[in-house]
Order: sequence, then structure tokens, then C-alpha cells
Amino acid sequence: MIIYIVQYDTKTHFPNLKEEYGRASEYLRKLASLSGGRLFPVSTLSPLKQAFAKTADELRHQYTLCYYPGNLAGKDAYHNIRVTVDLPGISLRTRTGYQTAQGQSVR
Repeated sequence: MIIYIVQYDTKTHFPNLKEEYGRASEYLRKLASLSGGRLFPVSTLSPLKQAFAKTADELRHQYTLCYYPGNLAGKDAYHNIRVTVDLPGISLRTRTGYQTAQGQSVR
């Protein structure tokens, strides 16, 4: 699942939660990155329209690439994925990998 996040900056409203805000921001950044999505940080309401428009545009122009690895039954591990494209003007955002659970058969 690809996750797109619009993070509205509320730091100035909660100055006593600076540490928690930093952890939450890092969590959102990682969540978007690991899913192949994007994080749009905004500090005022005016960039919201642009953030949603960019998300909608990306969703209209995305492609899905699938593959089926060999049987990984009994292997509880993280499997890295690396996708590259050798075409000018093309940008990629991908997941970095996937986790299989012990006893799970990937097909």
C-alpha cells in the first residue's frame, strides 16, 4: 500500500511537545518513504491545494510492477527490492522491500 501524507505544521501551537513532534515527523517521513509514497509538509493552508493536486496527479500516472519470488516458506526475513529505470525524465519511488512471516508462502 502506498501512503501519501500531508503533514500540517502545528509546532507553534504546541511548543511544549517539541520532542514528540520531532518523533512524529520522523515516523511520518519513514512511513511515506517505506511505502513508496510521499510526505508533503505544509505550514500554512495555501499549499494544501497543491499537495493534494500533486498526490492526485501521481495517482493518475502510476504503474504497478509485480513479481513472484521463489517459495520462501519458513523464511522469516526482510527482502530488499531495487528497481531502476534507464530512461531520461522518469522518476521512481518504490518500496525498499518486504517482510515475510515464518511459514508464509509467497506466490
